[in-house]
Amino acid sequence: MAAKRLLPVVVAGLFLAGCQATPTQTTQVEAEPEKPSRMHLHLGQASERKGDITHIVQSITLVKAIKHVYPDATLLPDPGINMRQHLDLWVENATKAQYLDQVGRAAGLVIRHDDNTVTLSQVERWNFTLPTKHVGDVRELLSGKAGASMTVLRNDADTATLLVSASPSDLPDLKTAVFQLSDQATLNDTFTRKAPHSTSNQEG
Repeated sequence: MAAKRLLPVVVAGLFLAGCQATPTQTTQVEAEPEKPSRMHLHLGQASERKGDITHIVQSITLVKAIKHVYPDATLLPDPGINMRQHLDLWVENATKAQYLDQVGRAAGLVIRHDDNTVTLSQVERWNFTLPTKHVGDVRELLSGKAGASMTVLRNDADTATLLVSASPSDLPDLKTAVFQLSDQATLNDTFTRKAPHSTSNQEG
């Protein structure tokens, strides 16, 4: 009698064991479609400085973008710069200097703040020192770049100091190319050309 009672239990155990041994069928899950990318002006990976400025906006004028962080600053743009051009900005956790850098990238300009004055330039100037034999190579690197120019500030038997002017979008690649010419090349300073007139009352 006991054997009859145990038989269903043993059969049930074997059935369950067989179920566990059977591999489960996997269901194919369709990958989510890629979301369209959005323009995101972000800080460089090497930068550890963070600020409290977050400004995400579509179609804001250049002058209003600057006044967002420097409402009382005097604006000194180069002649020909349209202060009412519209920009799309996405800036997060930036300092004021980093914010202006991002606005400059969006507008294709160099923007600097000093003593409550904001200067805007279409041309940035960098001061390089490198072996004299590479002066001609740098001049060749600048050929074909709109608005680019070079002034030789010092040129002796071994070392030359060059003042290079070019658009903000061209200078980073130029810096890389100059450093590839010689491991003795150095970037001494970066600065912008100050504009001759004030537009502190421009509003967008």
